Amino acid sequence: MYEKITAPCDRCHEPIDGFRTERETAGYYDTSSEYWQQFANEGEEKVCDRCMWTDPRYVAVYGETNALSIIVADTTAADEYT
Repeated sequence: MYEKITAPCDRCHEPIDGFRTERETAGYYDTSSEYWQQFANEGEEKVCDRCMWTDPRYVAVYGETNALSIIVADTTAADEYT
């Protein structure tokens, strides 16, 4: 089962339209989780994909992201839950 998330990004304040399951998120990063905290600024809990993909700490670990291909994949993955 999934939960739809509609909230502002804590970094850019743009709206996030995402999804959350028990194990994963789509459309944003839950930076309150232990792993993703390393990429968060103080006080951030939800960071949109665009902000995360341009964060130098994230890019240092994961490399530059082809955002279009990931957005298509995220949309396809979200369709599985509807």
